[in-house]
Amino acid sequence: MVSFKAAALALVTLGSARAQFADPVPKWTATFRPMLDNTGLVWAPDDSAVYATSSDGAVALFSPDDGTVLGEFQPSGDGTVPFSCNGEVDFNSAGDTVIYAVTEGDSCKVYALGHGSLDVKWESPELAGACEGTPRYADEDAYVFVTHNAADGSAGRFSVLDTAAGATVIYTTEVTEGPFGPFGFYPSPFPGGNYGAGAGNTNDLAVWGLKPSPSATGGENGGVWAFQMPPTAALGGPNVTKIVETTSWRHASPPRIANMGQWAYWLVSRSAIRAWYSSPWTVGADGEYSFDRGVPSFKAAPYTPASNGDVPTVMCGGPADASFACMDATNIVPSEEGGAPLWSVNTTGNGVYGDPVMSPDYSRVYWADSAGLVSSADPSTGMDGWTAPSGVILEANPVLSSDGGRLFFADVTGNIACWDVAETTLPVPAPPVPGPGAPAPAPSMESLAPSSDGPGGGADTSMPTVPGDGGGPPGAPPTPAGGVETPTSAGSSVAVFSVIAASIVAALFL
Repeated sequence: MVSFKAAALALVTLGSARAQFADPVPKWTATFRPMLDNTGLVWAPDDSAVYATSSDGAVALFSPDDGTVLGEFQPSGDGTVPFSCNGEVDFNSAGDTVIYAVTEGDSCKVYALGHGSLDVKWESPELAGACEGTPRYADEDAYVFVTHNAADGSAGRFSVLDTAAGATVIYTTEVTEGPFGPFGFYPSPFPGGNYGAGAGNTNDLAVWGLKPSPSATGGENGGVWAFQMPPTAALGGPNVTKIVETTSWRHASPPRIANMGQWAYWLVSRSAIRAWYSSPWTVGADGEYSFDRGVPSFKAAPYTPASNGDVPTVMCGGPADASFACMDATNIVPSEEGGAPLWSVNTTGNGVYGDPVMSPDYSRVYWADSAGLVSSADPSTGMDGWTAPSGVILEANPVLSSDGGRLFFADVTGNIACWDVAETTLPVPAPPVPGPGAPAPAPSMESLAPSSDGPGGGADTSMPTVPGDGGGPPGAPPTPAGGVETPTSAGSSVAVFSVIAASIVAALFL
């Protein structure tokens, strides 16, 4: 069902712009475990903690104020096979439980842990194959969706767990066309789907395709699948529907599903974008654009694009490597037809691996690349931002605090950093009680603080390129020494609008 509380909170958020800092201010760093391959950081809905998942199958929570480790969990095994994880945690609707998926050998398990305590509430049966991506609570926490693949990439599998029945498996489908990619998720689509259960189904929606085969040496064809639990009155049981029979592409990250589940934005193989914003899930997407190919030329960008709201006007994402870009979300056309990004910025041949994130008022987009550069910009213009070197390799998904004041990111060796990026209004929360055996904090800040030297002794702080210009936007002020752009007055108009919007929304609740 549609959450009116969430809608009201979204309205308030749109009117709560925070003054952006000219440069990020390091707050703390903490030490965890290696983080890469779609692992990432997740902000707790009660503002009390930041969660992290590691590539070796652990999960931990940290105080957002000083980086204190409040708890850590890793499943116990026989020690002969290492654990692995390539997803994040997901919260239930009450915000008191998190789930995540862990691979051990040739089997996958989903664990449900108490928020704060990390006590095991339940664990799923062993699922055949390796876990793929983040499992998701669905349909008011009645179910959990999870993708898992044959270890050799010969088969893709999607399963549904019944949380009321001890996380038992109530449905699994398998295809032998190749491994499934991580699915995109949208709660309560409206006016609903027609995926094996009749039109108008508003149960939570999952959509995914095929990921590249482990041994791929070139482009591969794929397909697109969708799943919703059938409505109560439906005659048939659960059933995955193949909604696009054949595609010329595969994907490495979930699509961004938007507009009540009717639109989608997908970064796919050959450094291309596919977008649906008129005819959902047709074979020929409404929008297509191809960037310069990466290395190897057939690979897909390993992250999910960001967008400025559920009915977006701007989408930020791009090729597998070499650059980062934002585009008009409803006018994505091939370059031979005049299509081009609103702006793009060179990433010095390095890729963006973690999901870019938008500030709550959509006035900033933040991204990090594998060279260790953390950047921000106005998503519409590419201006009014900054670029700061971290000195480390960044591949995990970053996260912003709920008010947009703090940015958290992690490197491949497990250092987690918090930077202040805007004025914050978060109260200091009472942190969850640390679980037994929680490690001591490691609050050193030197390794991830912005400095004048990036990886290899220098950082590329080149400015965004606007189509037809070859450099900065027309009339842009000169870049000051050090390469970090001086903020312009563009952000002030956003702040003024946000103050007005906040006043209007506040009046509605009086």
